[in-house]
Order: sequence, then structure tokens, then C-alpha cells
Amino acid sequence: MANCSSEAAPILKLAAAIRDMEPNLPVVLAMASADEIGVDALLLAGVREVVRLPFISAEVAAALRHCLADPQAAPARAQVS
Repeated sequence: MANCSSEAAPILKLAAAIRDMEPNLPVVLAMASADEIGVDALLLAGVREVVRLPFISAEVAAALRHCLADPQAAPARAQVS
């Protein structure tokens, strides 16, 4: 899980680097908004879930539960926002 600023390039680079090092490790980003980046770019970089800042514990728990339930599963598009 990474806490990220809203600049797209560093976020996508970080996610892609994590994916390249550990392809089976789900990537969860915490950020104020992913709207400017776009779902397709996040998915391509290997991001499984995005939780909004400030943290809401139930949202973080749901994202982690989804990733832990099946780490190999495709990302849930509706949850990457």
C-alpha cells in the first residue's frame, strides 16, 4: 500500500516497478483522487485497488480483503476510482 500525491507519472512508475519486482503482489494506492490518472492507466500499471484520502477504515479493510481473497484475480474496475 502506498500513499501518493496526485501526480500521475510517479504513481504509475511506482506501481509498475512494484508489479515488475513482485508480479503476484497486489498494489493498493491511497490518494485523494485517481480521476486525473484514469482507471485504464492504473490497471495497466498493476494497481489493484485505490482507497481515498483521508482514510476510511472500512474502505481500506475492503480493499485489503479483496486483494487477500484472491491475489491473482483481476482488479475490480469499480473499486479503482
